[in-house]
Amino acid sequence: MGADVVGFRGCALQVELGDAGFLRKLKLKSYKDAADAAVPPERRPKLKINVRIGDNPPVSMAYPDLEREVAEFTRRVSGCADCPLVEGAPAGCYAYVAYPIDAAAEEVLFEVVVRGLESPGSVGSRYHQEVMLRFEPAPASWVERRGTAQGALCVLERPLEHSWHEGGEVRRLTSADVLWALFATLDDARGISLVGELLSEVGRVARERHATVTGTLAELVRMGDLARALSTVPGGRLVIVD
Repeated sequence: MGADVVGFRGCALQVELGDAGFLRKLKLKSYKDAADAAVPPERRPKLKINVRIGDNPPVSMAYPDLEREVAEFTRRVSGCADCPLVEGAPAGCYAYVAYPIDAAAEEVLFEVVVRGLESPGSVGSRYHQEVMLRFEPAPASWVERRGTAQGALCVLERPLEHSWHEGGEVRRLTSADVLWALFATLDDARGISLVGELLSEVGRVARERHATVTGTLAELVRMGDLARALSTVPGGRLVIVD
């Protein structure tokens, strides 16, 4: 369970397959990679895999069928060598952020945005003003689906909170609001660029505190790299499905 992040730039294969079809191929490739890592080759021919894509119910798929479909897709992504997003990596326009979001990532992400509220012009301030304010407050799922329960979106038991005075009113922001906005589809270069800047700063802060950036933080840094590259492509869209 997690968020699939796809940088759509309108290449021939993306246009042919469409948003849903292209995402399906990417997810099948991920399922095959996971199966190959976990199951010895001699056991794979009889393997059945429950494949779930987006909000669709899981579908059982035989490994040989999965292998054939992924092989055909892999053959067709040869054009990725000329992709401006990923320096030629096959299907590198895809990133994945697994749920639940770990505590370190939620804390650093929230800190970067909150610090920005006190520093006009900072990436945290610009992200809050130009991206977050487009969206309603986070739905109940980002507030309640937490902890160790199955299906949790975040490890922290409760969202982090920050309040401040502005224009005679008390404003309130939670880490649930930040995450809700982060995992929203964007189709404008400015918004996509700010996602890239924000996650680059998250990575910088994380590296100051940890010898290595792992877990959700590493996945967010990868998402930020994709967003920064995509923001330079005319008509690019950052499509997120969770």
